[in-house]
Amino acid sequence: MRFPGRRQPLRNPQAQGILPPGAFRVGTKDVPTAAYGTVFNDNRTHFKDERAYLDLSYESDFNETTAVTLRAFYDYYSYRGDWLFDADDNPLTNTKPYTLNRDYTKSEWWGGELEFIKRFLDNHTAVLGTAYTDYFLLKQKNYDENPSFSYLDDNRSSYNWAAYLQDSFSLLENRVLISAGLRYDYYSTFGGTTNFRTS
Repeated sequence: MRFPGRRQPLRNPQAQGILPPGAFRVGTKDVPTAAYGTVFNDNRTHFKDERAYLDLSYESDFNETTAVTLRAFYDYYSYRGDWLFDADDNPLTNTKPYTLNRDYTKSEWWGGELEFIKRFLDNHTAVLGTAYTDYFLLKQKNYDENPSFSYLDDNRSSYNWAAYLQDSFSLLENRVLISAGLRYDYYSTFGGTTNFRTS
């Protein structure tokens, strides 16, 4: 739920229009410290992760009491890790002196949000909104090489959407702000949930 405290104007005029922040990051790291029981001080134990996102938003005031916000986003994350173990620690692969375990995760998702903001009766600000997120790629793999053995190979997707309504109003000449909101969320994995909140 949203808990806005904006007064005149509803939006910063300099922030109106389309705002396109985004980023891409790559990180790599060797792990020589025998983490998780891996072989000590061996550069074959390392990992790499990538993170990227794009977030587009549009904000506009219809008039002095009504505003709209539209947001769309895309997110990406991937992780690859190589972990070298002594084969004697794994009875499934004890024919080799070392076992290289490979760990892999990749996820992609996109979504959007729409909000209408309306001020009325001088001291009330109402927010009506809806949001949707589609996790269209959720992939995990974990396996040993030479000899090959798979521990995990999972591919799935999920989504969730929400609708919410909130009202905020001030009392005692704006010295006290009270908010009340109702939000419904639906998750494809387990169903819906309704939450009420006041502050």
